[in-house]
Amino acid sequence: MKRTIIALAVLAGFVLAQAWDFEAGKEFHVSQNTHQQSWYFLARYNLPLSSEVLGTRLWALPEVGIWVPDSKPYYGYFRLQFLVDQTFGTLFVDSKYNFSPVNDDVSVRIGVRFGWPP
Repeated sequence: MKRTIIALAVLAGFVLAQAWDFEAGKEFHVSQNTHQQSWYFLARYNLPLSSEVLGTRLWALPEVGIWVPDSKPYYGYFRLQFLVDQTFGTLFVDSKYNFSPVNDDVSVRIGVRFGWPP
């Protein structure tokens, strides 16, 4: 029984590792009036909502992140993407909610991404 639990835990670890994306880095923002640097951290979960049907699959990608600018207060965001993924193109709806001590911001993008398999 103990070996079965350990084997299931290892398998679950591999499954979660395939589904989660973690990112950390430094962002450099340059505009006409400002030059700003920020550290950022984010986590995204790749959640298939359907099995593949005729090469098409529906995905949801919830994401949370935090930006820590050098000269301003930190802020975070919540992002949710829905993708209808096909081999050569993807239809998407991308919504993002930024929350900060100064103001809140909501954006929505709807579009098509094109790509070619390797």
